[in-house]
Amino acid sequence: MATNYQSSKETTNFARICRLVIDVIPDLLRDLLNTRLPASGLSAVLTTQKRKIFSVLKQHQKNILYPQGGVFQGSVKDLDTSLLYILLRNIGNIPSHHQSWGNAPDIADRSLSANIDRLREQRNAAFAHAPNASLSDGDFQASWDIIRQSVEEIQNSELNTGRFVVAVDEMLTMEMDHRGTNKYIKELLVVIKGDMAGMSVKLDTIETDMADLQGNVGAVMDDVSAVRYDVSAVRDDVGAVRDDVGDVRDDVGAVRDDVGAVRDDVSAVRDDVGAVRDDVSAVRNDVGAVRDDVGAVKEQLTVISVDRGNKPRRAAIETTKSTVRGQTSRSEIISTQALEDAKEVIRKNGMVIIKDASGDGKTMMCYQLLKWLMDGDNKDTGLSKDPLQLYSMSKWDKIVQPEAQIALFIDDVSEDIVEELKRRKDSIQSAFCGTLNSRSNCLILNVRDEIFKSTQMSSCELFNDENAIDLRGKNLMTSEEKLQILEKYVPKIKVLSGGKESKFVKLAPKIGFPQCCRLYRDVPSLQNEGVDFFKSPVYFMEKTLKKLPKECFASLLFLFLNDGRVKKGDLDPNSENVDKKKLEIAFPGNALNVWTDIQFLQGFIRWLSGKNDDKNLCHEIKLALLNRACASGSEECALFLLSEGVTPDVETPFYVVEGGSVSVLRKLLEYDVTQTARLHMSRSPHIVLARNINVLQEACLFESEEMVTMLYNTYPHLVHDTDHRGQSTLQLGARTGNCDIFKTVERVVLKSLYRVEYEHHRCETVEGRVVHRNCVCAQYVCQLVTKYGGETVLHYSCRRGHMEVCKYLCESYPALTTAVDMFGGQTVLHYSCLGGHLEVCKYLCESYPALTTAVDKYRQTVLHSSCRGGHMEVCKYLCQSYPALTTAVDMFGGQTVLHYSCLGGHMEVCKYLCKSYPALTTAVNNDGQTVLHSSFRGGHMEVCKYLCESYPALTTAVNNDGQTVLHSSCRGGHMEVCKYLCESYPALTTAVDNDGQTVLHSSCRGGHMEVCKYLCESYPALTTAVDNDGQTVLHSSCRGGHMEVCKYLCESYPALTTAVDMFGGQTVLHYSCLGGHMEVCKYLCESYPALTTAVNNDGQTVLHSSCREGHMEVCKYLCESYPALTTAVDNRGYHCLHYIARWTSDIDLFTECEIHVKQYIESTGRKYDITTILTNQGSSVLDKAKEQIEDWTWGTVNKALLKLKCTLKKPRSTSVLGLYIQRPIYYLVQSL
Repeated sequence: MATNYQSSKETTNFARICRLVIDVIPDLLRDLLNTRLPASGLSAVLTTQKRKIFSVLKQHQKNILYPQGGVFQGSVKDLDTSLLYILLRNIGNIPSHHQSWGNAPDIADRSLSANIDRLREQRNAAFAHAPNASLSDGDFQASWDIIRQSVEEIQNSELNTGRFVVAVDEMLTMEMDHRGTNKYIKELLVVIKGDMAGMSVKLDTIETDMADLQGNVGAVMDDVSAVRYDVSAVRDDVGAVRDDVGDVRDDVGAVRDDVGAVRDDVSAVRDDVGAVRDDVSAVRNDVGAVRDDVGAVKEQLTVISVDRGNKPRRAAIETTKSTVRGQTSRSEIISTQALEDAKEVIRKNGMVIIKDASGDGKTMMCYQLLKWLMDGDNKDTGLSKDPLQLYSMSKWDKIVQPEAQIALFIDDVSEDIVEELKRRKDSIQSAFCGTLNSRSNCLILNVRDEIFKSTQMSSCELFNDENAIDLRGKNLMTSEEKLQILEKYVPKIKVLSGGKESKFVKLAPKIGFPQCCRLYRDVPSLQNEGVDFFKSPVYFMEKTLKKLPKECFASLLFLFLNDGRVKKGDLDPNSENVDKKKLEIAFPGNALNVWTDIQFLQGFIRWLSGKNDDKNLCHEIKLALLNRACASGSEECALFLLSEGVTPDVETPFYVVEGGSVSVLRKLLEYDVTQTARLHMSRSPHIVLARNINVLQEACLFESEEMVTMLYNTYPHLVHDTDHRGQSTLQLGARTGNCDIFKTVERVVLKSLYRVEYEHHRCETVEGRVVHRNCVCAQYVCQLVTKYGGETVLHYSCRRGHMEVCKYLCESYPALTTAVDMFGGQTVLHYSCLGGHLEVCKYLCESYPALTTAVDKYRQTVLHSSCRGGHMEVCKYLCQSYPALTTAVDMFGGQTVLHYSCLGGHMEVCKYLCKSYPALTTAVNNDGQTVLHSSFRGGHMEVCKYLCESYPALTTAVNNDGQTVLHSSCRGGHMEVCKYLCESYPALTTAVDNDGQTVLHSSCRGGHMEVCKYLCESYPALTTAVDNDGQTVLHSSCRGGHMEVCKYLCESYPALTTAVDMFGGQTVLHYSCLGGHMEVCKYLCESYPALTTAVNNDGQTVLHSSCREGHMEVCKYLCESYPALTTAVDNRGYHCLHYIARWTSDIDLFTECEIHVKQYIESTGRKYDITTILTNQGSSVLDKAKEQIEDWTWGTVNKALLKLKCTLKKPRSTSVLGLYIQRPIYYLVQSL
């Protein structure tokens, strides 16, 4: 079985998708959430919005965001995709798409929320719903395109970066198999070990040489000793001479000269010994150098070993390298003086901070620095560094180590990251600070100017101005550099500007120039503005402000402080005339939340009231401020705006409920709008398709007991309203799963039901609790069912697994336990099993055992429901507790529970049933289909493969129609499954069913292009096969109206276009006209004109076929394009109007065709008279209409009507209107 898990192109496709889902999508969502958070940070938002967020979290998510006894201390980088999705949806101020959050968006909907939901769906498809760890090329490309487009649109509209699309593109082609890399590492280790062995031999030689040298030095010393001895002997001889021959002094002088010569020789020997000593010292130094080289090699081996062991870091480095190469290869990149200054700072200090405003190109400069460090300073590879972009400070300690030779990059440093960096001051000091050398690390920080100032980042000595590059101050881009950038972005700028491109640079603002150039290039309408755009780049400011959270209205505050005007230089802190006091008030570094800032609102309302602008516009502005203040829960601001005379609209009460302010709601009750307001779609965190709901119902969904009680006491009638699906307030309360809120709603509902005359139907009390059996309360609650499905409140709670609510309803309203819905007659136990809620399921089974044997209107048991949902725990519990359920079959098709699990592709449940109840593997349904047929019909590869390999006999089984499992998979268009069967069981490719249809017929009938093409190219004989009626595969595709398949077959196998069937001699155009498929019909007519005049064995044209089936569009096209067909008759003399009158009741179709018939006849010089259009038997059009009415009224008790119909005479008028007034076809049918 090991071969089942070999790597393949399909598993690599799956791995690439997983890389996107695990690495890119979470980082994208993190950046997006950061842009949506206020400056106060995530922890503050979680505290203020706890009521809104807490109820939608699962328990483990609550433990993360709301730890017991404390507050969330992490950052956005610590959140997984699920939490990021929840926060973006609930606190990101992102409008819902048309299908609402949590649902699949429309294809044409490219809104932000739609793209987020698309990424969520792709993540679920890769993990939660993937049947196996492989993806076909087609499925892979489809998923990849969806993800890339969504990522690109989110990036371009919301984020100031290009790295995510680059990451997606790089990941598409990057090497996924690291075996080659490991091979190279092993080869490198072999070479290094060989070099070290050579060094060891050299060291041994050096040691031998030194030993020999020491021996020579010893010999020299012996010679010196011998000389000294000889000199001593000479001295003795001289003394003797002096004693014996005192008078021979001349000879003694000669001896002295000889002794002097000897002394000179001794001195020379001493010099030689000194030289030898120097040589020995040099050898020692050489040995030390060799030892240092060996140590360096060992360190390099250690680094290689660490890198091999730290795969995530190596992967992060490779990803960063790919991003850097992609970013720095863009054509618009230039080298600026600021870049050179940044390099010098790194050479000197080992770190640099790049700071500026949005759009000034700081991120690109950081990538340029990383590329420079990758290559090594001055192309010196010994100084090269591994670039690594850090996204989460939680990974700092695992990555940052002294002398690791990395260039660490942190993009878009936030306030939280600044605090983390300050806390790691010692780590930065030891790992990064110092001059650039071969073993040092480098740190590059990208921080916005406002963050740098608001966090007082410069107060830390590591982040002072000496380490900073200020792109808005001392390192401002020069005019020459701006001109270079402009020409890079817009090569035709000389033409577009009329040679005045320098004016663009001169008038451009001092912030965001690269971004302005990009916008000027990418938005054609801006090119029409010319220099005016650069002079006042409103579009750039709009795009930039959109990246800020909606609460950030500092710019509006500055406008207010500056009398509603902004002059050139007013916002430039380097300007000589700037009012720094106003700038400091408006832009203190902390974002201003206007919905909660009472001073701003008071001042803004006064300013707005003093304007002579459109009063309606002013009211709309005030109303928008009121609604947002209500939604944010700011009581002071909301009450102030109401006191200023702002009139709430129909949405205001719902914003109040969302904000949770009871005081504001109490004030709002003074306005009539509260009781009549209706909301199109609930804003509650519960995934509820509740539309057209009132305020009380919204309060229930937000689980606010105090608001529910207040609204009921004021407007008691609201409690009985229902939404568009007939859901009552009580049912919506049950959907929340909050038993307290449900009881609150129940209490006010039951209170409204009390009447004195109902005293004799009192509620019962059992063991201290109220039980509603025959009382009016029980009657009311039991009849509360939805409009379309007929679900009770207990159905709701069981479907969602709300145990507490479920138990309370069962005990309080016993009649609910036996209720069934209107849709399929399903019990509450069916609902809990379908949802896979084991706790609720066990409670219902044990408390109400009769439910375990209940079946719905299709005779589906509760085990069928659990198997259909693929819920293993529930399935296993039911099988073991109630064995009789395992043999039950439904009434819909005689399908077993194994059929259901195979059809749904639930592998775990399928394997359990097969092993535990082997008899199920041979069971067939009423159509003779095995469980393998069901799995192939669903296209579930893992289940299919398991059944084929475990039960080979199933692969040759056929159903009642003689269809094999390959027929089923081809009909469903499941390419992967189809290919597996063809290659594993080739005999299936030639099998035909009872109608003589091949598997290619099945795929063409289903219109599955990929499967069709594969079968045609792999098994060419199938393309000429015909079934028992002589229908080709092209007949099948035309009858189904599958344009792509039809076109492929026509162009690839042109002989098929002239084929006719054996049943009636009908062409492929006849088949498309019978099916009413306009696109296919038009293609065949225009591509193969001869088909338009073809008739079948009965002489019927293609117009006869379309008229008989009543296809208006096709009939009209044929009449207009080929008018000669309007007078053609078949072998029995039937005209197209005969066909319409005999086999349809479509007056509009008859009228349309008659107009064309009349026009064509009169164009030939003849007179049109409908009474002359007769069959070979002399039957008129009206006669055929009578025959149709006879068919309709046959057997009816209205004999008088039948007699009247049969005695009708021919119409007196030949006009279309007269014909239909006098002929009873339409009016008689309407009165039957």
